[in-house]
Amino acid sequence: MGIRCRPSHDGTDHHTQPVRIHAVLVTAAESARIAKGTWLDEDQLVEAGLLDAPSSLNDIVVDLVGYSIVGTGACDGTDDGMAPIAAWTTVTGGGDFSFGADGSVVVTGSGERQALAETDPSTRARIEFVCAQMAQGNGWGAVFHGAIVDGGRLEGFVFQIDPGYDGGRFVLRQRSGGRESVPLMVTELPDGFDFRALHDVVLDIDGASMTATVGGVEVMAVTDLTATTAAARGTQPARTAGVTGLRLWHTTDLTVSSIRAS
Repeated sequence: MGIRCRPSHDGTDHHTQPVRIHAVLVTAAESARIAKGTWLDEDQLVEAGLLDAPSSLNDIVVDLVGYSIVGTGACDGTDDGMAPIAAWTTVTGGGDFSFGADGSVVVTGSGERQALAETDPSTRARIEFVCAQMAQGNGWGAVFHGAIVDGGRLEGFVFQIDPGYDGGRFVLRQRSGGRESVPLMVTELPDGFDFRALHDVVLDIDGASMTATVGGVEVMAVTDLTATTAAARGTQPARTAGVTGLRLWHTTDLTVSSIRAS
């Protein structure tokens, strides 16, 4: 079975999407059901006065049995046979994490938060964040070649989807000694990129090299992490294998339909 990018809702179960992003749409849809005895799409909800305007980040899709709230963006959710991450060895920070056996993750709250799993080998690997959607906040990062030290502190590399950096950029940093490095690499956004939309985020790792694609577009390529790190901060990376996972900061809310690794 493929990973569903369009999670169905019956008005009560919002496990696979952050509640904040859908609360208005859910309320409008349920109100229409009570008042009119049927489900309405967004245009019909606007016409009925239950929504001020259609959402730019989500659509309501009505079918014979109910409705679905569908994120918009570059996300296809294709099942490529990779195993979902279902065992998270370390969760830190003050956020609220919800994990599904299918690899789905929902994170709300604020401050520095991490969910990490030991699935990142030193040889060639792929890490996929399928149908990731950031509801609010200043960004999130995909951790790779990491380690947990000193009772839970993260060290390693983080590829960051960062609307708070210089008007919005993709940023590579390294965590070390409880701090994050200056940017090791910064790249521009594709034309029309929407931080709040759904995106497939994929990291292809081969030892000391890393390529990141977002929504099927290559956005960053590092041929030698050691050289890139040395050029930016004058030190060598501590390792080229270890944990992978999520890092969030600020008030970021995030939903990922599945996190998979090979």
